[in-house]
Amino acid sequence: MTFSVAKLISALVDGIFPKTPGFFSVIILAGLLSLLHLGKKKRAWKAVLNIRKSPLSREIVLFILYSLLSGATMLYQMPLLLIASSVTGLILLLSIDAVYLFADKRKTVFLHSGQTFITALLMVSFLTGKILPFIFVAAIKLVTILWNMITNRDDNLNFVMRFVRTSMLIITCISMISGISYPENAVIILFLTGELLDRIMFYIDFKPLDINRLIYSHLKEAEK
Repeated sequence: MTFSVAKLISALVDGIFPKTPGFFSVIILAGLLSLLHLGKKKRAWKAVLNIRKSPLSREIVLFILYSLLSGATMLYQMPLLLIASSVTGLILLLSIDAVYLFADKRKTVFLHSGQTFITALLMVSFLTGKILPFIFVAAIKLVTILWNMITNRDDNLNFVMRFVRTSMLIITCISMISGISYPENAVIILFLTGELLDRIMFYIDFKPLDINRLIYSHLKEAEK
């Protein structure tokens, strides 16, 4: 979904319309993957009924609205619809992040480089070749990565993943600034792999309140 919104906004910035088949395939794939969030698929239609209080309900409603606006944009090729769908896409990404923030209010999740909104901004600057915005957003990501490396008690694997992800982002920055290998396929793959790894780390760091885990952590602290 993040890539879909980024592609749409990139088209807006470049003054063009995204290619219809590839764009819709991304939206359809995102919709199918979103079904994994729902425990009982037959009751999925009820998920939109609690829009006032449920972040998940708002996310689903915004996804439907975004899909409809994007479809209308592709069908009618109207700039106003492109703007409306882009804005709706950004709000949708904020709502996706809000679902996790609602369940886990720790700063390590609130300030995380794997959030969909900040990732979309970085993707837009990368896809449009805007160096200064890319450096600005990348700097925010690097700061949050370092913050999580300091505050989280990572095991060796998680530390290596953060280190590799940081290296990928720095290499992409160097490629954009110097113009070497940008935008060749190798750099694009490196960039997208880094963003995927960032999202994986977000899910690893996401730890909603669990009473059993809370009791266990207190017991471990007491033993020290």
